[in-house]
Amino acid sequence: MNVLLTGGASGLGLEIFLNLVNAGHTVYFTYCKSSTEALRLTNTYKDCNAIHCDFKSPESIASLLKSLESIPLDALVNNALPSLNALQFQKTEMADLVSSFTNNVIPVLNLTQACLTKFRKQRSGKVITILTSYLVNRPPVGYSEYISNKAYILAMSKSWAVENAKFGISVNCVSPSTMRTGLTSETDDRLMESLAASNPFGRLVEPKETARIIEFLLSAPLQLNSTNLILNGGSDVI
Repeated sequence: MNVLLTGGASGLGLEIFLNLVNAGHTVYFTYCKSSTEALRLTNTYKDCNAIHCDFKSPESIASLLKSLESIPLDALVNNALPSLNALQFQKTEMADLVSSFTNNVIPVLNLTQACLTKFRKQRSGKVITILTSYLVNRPPVGYSEYISNKAYILAMSKSWAVENAKFGISVNCVSPSTMRTGLTSETDDRLMESLAASNPFGRLVEPKETARIIEFLLSAPLQLNSTNLILNGGSDVI
């Protein structure tokens, strides 16, 4: 498959990238600040292409959308998260909430819309989006902005699945609980230890585990559609 992966040169995205290329997929991945790693990946793996894109820049997003017109694609994996503001709601400025939505949600909508248009024409395609297990269980303090953004995308994903099934397109989500990545590098160790202890297996979800689910969804039959796979060790029985 030809897969477009956003944020594929660092953190969870890097694990997804490695899993996909090792499974034989051709991966087009975006990166922003990880230029050195992006260059290393393209020099190491022949079946990949790096595309610089700053999700905080409308011009950069527009350039990415333009380049998609000439790229053969079978699937989109929405992974990139430009910013995470861990602050309690009552301390958050309204302007910061708007900015977060603009930087973290709008690019996903733009990119998914462009890919769905492409997939409709070829009457096939898959969209997979990384969310969070805190959509279905107790959220940690200070993550209201992050979780609300993910909730919006989850609602949109359900509509995308319904609207595009007749075109041979499936839309699914993966919602892992907290992982140790660059995104959580500044999170207090005591909180991370508490989150690990609350998992039935006594440890955090590993990025490699999430990456394996992404590859599974790429190979899954179209009848697996409009799902949100929760990776939290069974903390919640749904």
